[in-house]
Amino acid sequence: ASGSKLRLMAVDPPDLMGTSVRTVIIADDHPLVRAALVASIVKRLSPERIVETASFEETLTEITCDANVDLVLLDLSMPGAYGFSGLISIKAHAPAAPVLVISGAPGSDVAGRCGRFGASGYVSKASPPAEIEAAIVETIAGGAPGLPGRLETEEASDLPVRLSLLSPQQIRVMHLMADGLLNKQIAHELDLSVSTVKGHVTELLRKLGFARRTQLIAAIHALDVSDQTSDR
Repeated sequence: ASGSKLRLMAVDPPDLMGTSVRTVIIADDHPLVRAALVASIVKRLSPERIVETASFEETLTEITCDANVDLVLLDLSMPGAYGFSGLISIKAHAPAAPVLVISGAPGSDVAGRCGRFGASGYVSKASPPAEIEAAIVETIAGGAPGLPGRLETEEASDLPVRLSLLSPQQIRVMHLMADGLLNKQIAHELDLSVSTVKGHVTELLRKLGFARRTQLIAAIHALDVSDQTSDR
C-alpha cells in the first residue's frame, strides 16, 4: 500500500464542521455517486453551497461563474471531457480551487499525472467511504491525499501548458471537435455562427501548435483515460 493510503487509514481525520467552506462542486455524471459524496461532505464539512454537475460543460460554467469555490470533487471521465484535459482546463480557470480527483481510473501513474496536472489529491471510487471522507478533509486542510511523494514537474510535451491558455469557449469547441463534430454541428450545439466556430478552430490550432485538425483531435484523445476506467 502507498504511504498516502496508510496515512489515510491510520488516522481518523478531525471533523471540520464550522470551518469556513463556501462552495463545493461535485462533478460526476453518476447520480448515486454524487449522492454518496454529498453525504460525506455534509458529515465532515459545513459548506454554504454544494453544487452537483453531470458534465464538463456544467462544471466549467460553475467554475467560471463562482469565485468562491473551495473544493472540486472531479471524475476524470465526465461527458464532454477527455480525461486529464478536463482537469487541466478546470485548474486553468480556477487555479486556487483545490481539486480532489475521485475516479475509477486505476494505477499509480494516473494519480501521478493528476498531481502533475494540478490536482490536490486522488482517491479511487473503489475506496471505502471512510477513506474518501478522509481524502476530502485532507484536501480541504491543504494536504495531498493519494498523490506520490515526488511528482515529475514536466510532461513529455507542453500540451498541458498550452491547454491552460484556452478560453472556456475554445475549450468547449475543442471537446466537440474531439467528439467528431464538424464546424456546422459545433455552431448549432453552441448557438454560434459557423464563421465564429472557424475562428475558434484557427485559434485552437495556433495556440496548441498544430497544423491540422486531425493532429489536435489525436492529441486530445491521448489525454483520455476512459478506456482505463472501471466506473463505466
